[in-house]
Parts: sequence; structure tokens; C-alpha cells
Amino acid sequence: MSGGYMGKLLRVDLTRGTVDKVPLPGEEVRRDWIGGIGLGLHMLFQTIRTDAGPDDPDTPMILMTGPLTGTKAPSSSDWKIITLRSDLPFHPAVTQAHGYFGARLKHAGYDGVILLGHSPQPVYLWIDDDRVELRSAAKYWGMDTFETQDALQKDLGDTANISVACIGPAGEAQMRGASIRNDRSYGCSKGSVGAIWGARRLKAIAVRGTGEVPIHDPAGFMAVCDEWREGIKDLQARYPRRTAPTIQAVATFCKMGRVPAKNFTDHEFQERFGRRFAEDMPKWKIEPVGSWECTIRCHNDTLVTTGPFAGTRSTGFTVEVFEGAGTLIGIEDPGTTIAMANFYDAMGADPAEAGRLIALCFEMYNEGLLTKEDTGGLDLTWGNDEAARELFVLIMQREGLGAKLACSFREACANLGRGADQRIQHIKGVGFNDHEQRGWGLAFLFGQLVSGAGPTWQTFGSEAINEPDLGYAEVLDPASPEGKAEMTFKTQTKKMWEDCLGVCVFACWGVKGITGITPRALAAATGFAMDWNGARALGERIIHLQRLFAISRGYRRELDLDISPRMLEPIPNGPIAGRALGPHLVRMLDEYYTLLDWDLRTGAPSEAVLKKFGLDRYRFGRQTPAPATASPA
Repeated sequence: MSGGYMGKLLRVDLTRGTVDKVPLPGEEVRRDWIGGIGLGLHMLFQTIRTDAGPDDPDTPMILMTGPLTGTKAPSSSDWKIITLRSDLPFHPAVTQAHGYFGARLKHAGYDGVILLGHSPQPVYLWIDDDRVELRSAAKYWGMDTFETQDALQKDLGDTANISVACIGPAGEAQMRGASIRNDRSYGCSKGSVGAIWGARRLKAIAVRGTGEVPIHDPAGFMAVCDEWREGIKDLQARYPRRTAPTIQAVATFCKMGRVPAKNFTDHEFQERFGRRFAEDMPKWKIEPVGSWECTIRCHNDTLVTTGPFAGTRSTGFTVEVFEGAGTLIGIEDPGTTIAMANFYDAMGADPAEAGRLIALCFEMYNEGLLTKEDTGGLDLTWGNDEAARELFVLIMQREGLGAKLACSFREACANLGRGADQRIQHIKGVGFNDHEQRGWGLAFLFGQLVSGAGPTWQTFGSEAINEPDLGYAEVLDPASPEGKAEMTFKTQTKKMWEDCLGVCVFACWGVKGITGITPRALAAATGFAMDWNGARALGERIIHLQRLFAISRGYRRELDLDISPRMLEPIPNGPIAGRALGPHLVRMLDEYYTLLDWDLRTGAPSEAVLKKFGLDRYRFGRQTPAPATASPA
């Protein structure tokens, strides 16, 4: 086995209660797909049945690291979950988290975990180097994500060296948008993966590892990692906010029009909110939180000391979470938005899902389209955080108004009627990443539309941080559509490559020389010859692979245009007044398709491009699942 890999996977059959150690796919496959998203998608698509659904016992949920995860590479903390989405049948679920969980899984001797089956009772998986076993989780069922992590670490007798990934009440209830949280501050949020754990009665995975990741060329690897860290320091000098938790940049984000409010209807709200945030935040106690080998530490551990929630402690990334949980329902007190973010993280839920439905109901209530009779007595006046939490619980428990919302966005809008379908904010009928995407730039929203895993971060453009290695010496005009399709293609290709390695995007985004550094880091770690041309080809191959899978399941071009009308219209006022994606969307999509050599009518990759990238004979699923080591040939 070459360096960078541990050489083993854990195959866990929850139905039978068995755990087997199986070999990682062979070198030929690993050279083609490397790890992370690449190797995970290859394994998923080669092993699922053609008619598989996400909850089927033989549909694998794959937890996958990359060859740099757990090494001395900067921010080498990335671990991913790859399976089928339960809310978008055309897309795989690809979601990731950081912290220490992925590194400790590697240090325990495993590159990933394949979960199959359904347990008859709640269980958790305990990985302690060579000792691996399923144990009863009855004691922990019903606990929130923070309580679960604390209790398991205490019961296992090692709070300092054990990482726990777990679901909360939302996952146990199989709530749409349920997430998997780890190391308190981090989470896999997209694709409702927590709901799949809930259906399988898997409460948590706890891991402790005492080993090290082997490195092919230790001296060469440390040299390139030192160069990488110098590149990050240069980035931090150009963008000082990369030296502190992202929560400290919120007031600046508000000035730039990046914080959404009142279901994306109030664009002047953020100017007021930003001023209050700038006044209150210096009074809080904020500690930066980082992951394995992380120097950026964009997460935070915050003690709120102002407002009605003074004394609340919140740990997480916070920013996108407090938007979907707080500002989108009109909460103006900064401390209350932090408390709302903490509530969603404790429940184990992505506010881009339940939070969007709650914001929809708030808008309809304030327009007089819903009454207290409709809400069961809940007062959904903008800013009522207590009512929002109550409505969340009703959705989770499928009671009252919540019973009408505990389904897909389209079904929920049909249940509500009264123009709900014109007010729900979605992409392809599901929630997209929070932030006011247009405040960051038109390509940020466009990138959510063309992501091959449904709306999620599969590209980080040059509208906020320039990418000198890709030819963007300066940040592009966020309001202009010019060149944005090409920029999306280039940055998506780059990120798909980086998502194979096991490193955080923030250690790569905008770093000068990074397209030379990461291939050399991989080569030194594994012994695989790699340069930027090969890395770029792998990134593009993954984009085509995801689209080919979608087409095999009936995907159509018009789905790339499926977005709520409000997100395409010109913004009427506020910091980014006049900015709009709608007038440019079709042209940008045509440009993007042309760059990828996809059919402009169907969105399907051409035969030439499939042959070029070795995907022309790729098979998506078999009636009898293939071994994990199957190759595409």
C-alpha cells in the first residue's frame, strides 16, 4: 500500500450487526479517483442497484477520507459522506465536515466506512484502533448532538482523544434536512444524511486512533506543506478575515449585502442588523475553533453576553446557520440569532430546509395569508424566535401546522396553498446554502444551480477572493455576468480536485501557487505522479460523472433553471440594489454547457467528452451489487 492510505475500509452491516475490515480499492482505481468525493462516488455508483433508493438496506452510505486527511498538510481534516439524496433523486448526496473525526478515523487505521442495512434498535459504532464493535445506543437516543458527544466521550473514558459524529432529535425523527454533527462545531448538512442515519437507527460513530498516516516521501512532503503554509499566510495578509472566526466578519458582510432577511424580502434589514452586530459582538467572549492542522480557525465558541439570550454558549460555524435560523424570520437581536443557530445545531438540522419552510410561514402570516387559526395559535410575527422553535418541533413531530410542512417543499406548498409556491425560496425544490448569494456575486448563486450534488458548495468563485492560479489576478465584479460561466467551470474543476484530497477548501481558495502545491503534496504523500493537468482532468471527470449519473436517472436541462422567481429578480433596494441573475441565467448556462461539451438541449455530456475522460463505458449500478474494488472498465 502506498503512502497516504491506510489500506482498509470498515464494512458495517447494521441489519446483521456485523463489522468487517475490507481492502481499499486497488492502486489502479485509486490513481484514477484518489479519494474523498472521487473515490466515494466511484464506489457508490459501481455498487448501487439501478433502481436503488437512499433508504434501501443495500444502498451504501460511504464515509470517505482523502489521502491527505490526518497528515501534516494544512487543514487536512476533511471527511465526506457520499450516498443517494432522499430529496433529489437525480443527485448523489455529497456532504463534508471537518474537525478531528476524519483524522482520527485515519489514525485508527481506516480510510472510510461503508454503512449498510437497518439496525432493529439504536446503535453506535465504536472504533478504537483495531477494536471495532456496534454497541447499544438506547441510552443516547433522544439526546441532542451536544449531549450525545459529551455523554459518549465521558462513558468511553477519554474526552480529549475521542471524536464523535452523531445525529440529534431531527435525525432520529427522520426530518428532512437532518444533519450529522461531529466534534461539537462541525457537521455534514446537505442531502438529509442525518435522516438516513435515523432510518437506519445509527445514533453515532465514536473513534479514537493512535496511529499515523504513512507518507511516501516524508522530507519532500514536509517541504511542500511548509510552502503551502506560507501561501496561506500570504492569503491571510491579503484577506485579514481569514485570520479570525468568520462570525467576526458579519458586520462587514451586512454592508456588502450578504445577509438575507425576512425570507429574502427585506434588503435594508441587514444595514440595521449589521450596526447592532458591530455594537454587541465586541462584548461577547469569542474563541476561535479549528480542525486538525488548521491555522485558519473559521469556526467559533461564543458566549453571548447581551440581549435576552445572555449566557448562551454557541459552538459552530454559526454564520450561515444564524441566517437560515434567525435573520430569515426577521430576528434583529444579534444574540438571539446566535441562540437560534445553537438550537439548530443541537437538534442536528440544516436551517436551509426546515428554516426555509418556517420563513415561508412567517412571510405568509405577516401578509395575512395565514392566521392563528392556521398556525394553531402560534404568533408568527417577524422576529418571534419562540414561535419559530415551536414550529420547528411541530415539523419534527409532524403535528399541527408542522404536519403540513413535514414533506418536500412542493408538497408543503400544495398543503398550504394561498400562493405559498410563489414564496418558498428554493433551488430544484430544496433549500440552498444560506447567505444572500447575490451579495457575494451572481456566480455564487449560479454555482448552486449547476452543482452536481444538488444545491451545495461545489465551487468557490473569484467574486470574493481572487484565484491567481486560474488567471484571476483581481476579484471579479460581483454584479456582472461576464465571464462568470467560465469562472464557475474553472473553480468547480479545481474544487472537485481538492475535494478528493482530504483538505479544507479554505486552505486552498485563493492561495497563490496552490495548483502546483496540491499535486506535489499528493505525489509526496502517495508516490503517485501528479501535476496540475492531471489534477484538473480529475476535477472535470467528477463533474461529468455526476452529470452522467443524473442523466441516467432522467435529468433534464430545465432542472438547471429550476429556482424560485424571487432569486432571479432585481433586488429593489439595500446594499446590492439592482443586482439580478435572471436576465443572464440562460446565456450563462449555455456558456457553461459549451465549456463542458454538454448538449445545449438536453444537458447530457457528449460521447466525445465521455470517451476523453474514460466514462463512455461507465455503469451506474447493477442488479447485484459489485465489490467495492470494482473498476469502471
